[in-house]
Amino acid sequence: PLPDLVPQTPGTGLEWHKKYFKEPQRFIMKKATLSSDDFRAWDAKGRLIYNAFHPGKNPYEAVDVLGLTNEKDKYQKQWFGEWGFHCDVAGHNGWPAFEVRPKAFSRHGTQYIRPRRNPKDKDSPEPVLCVGKMSRTKTKSVRHWHFAGAGDNTKEWHVKTTVDLAARTVQFFNRDDELVAFMQKSLKTLIQNAAFGTGSESLLDVAAGYDCSAIVAVVFALNQVGAHAVKDAISNFVVEPLMDAGTDAVIEYTGTEALVKEYGQGVNWAVKKL
Repeated sequence: PLPDLVPQTPGTGLEWHKKYFKEPQRFIMKKATLSSDDFRAWDAKGRLIYNAFHPGKNPYEAVDVLGLTNEKDKYQKQWFGEWGFHCDVAGHNGWPAFEVRPKAFSRHGTQYIRPRRNPKDKDSPEPVLCVGKMSRTKTKSVRHWHFAGAGDNTKEWHVKTTVDLAARTVQFFNRDDELVAFMQKSLKTLIQNAAFGTGSESLLDVAAGYDCSAIVAVVFALNQVGAHAVKDAISNFVVEPLMDAGTDAVIEYTGTEALVKEYGQGVNWAVKKL
């Protein structure tokens, strides 16, 4: 069943591509197969509308997105590691592409949403939306609250979101504290979480008369809040090399080089067969 969303008048909330509908709309959000980073979104008819991806990851529709084989090396060498802060979102079936980038300096992990940059252009497009954390000194709540505003204006929000303490739902409120969107984990995901500790499928419902393109873009940006180039650089050039060196030392000390090599060849063969 759909949540009790309050119908809105088009043009009174966040706007981007003005995808308004007379009835509430449902979208399905889910992580890519075998991936812990990249999300995809479908409409209620099962049509893919968005998929997010990061440099250093295997491309869309690749089988080995987890990098189990040596195939990931060419992506890693091209980008010098994985850069989670650099999030591009490809659009499908009439939904325009966009990109999510962090604010250069921010205490609240602010992210900017803007149209995908044309490689021929020197300058990036101006932000159309911004998303970040709200200070707990202002919210006075143990829950996590986020804001979404127009352009790069982080001082004036149009939508605020909150996550329940069990991290099962996300509520989107407008300035009048009306519920304009609601995201919840699906029953399938709750069962998978209880049984196997996995599952990422969520259902996103948007109120009639609210711009669906803005809300869906905000959801992708929420996944990026806190990501930054500095964090990725430390991971790629400090943490990962130290972990690799430690792994190599253990393998060499235990004399299992041949076994590890044989295992790698077996995984490569299995993935190629798939």
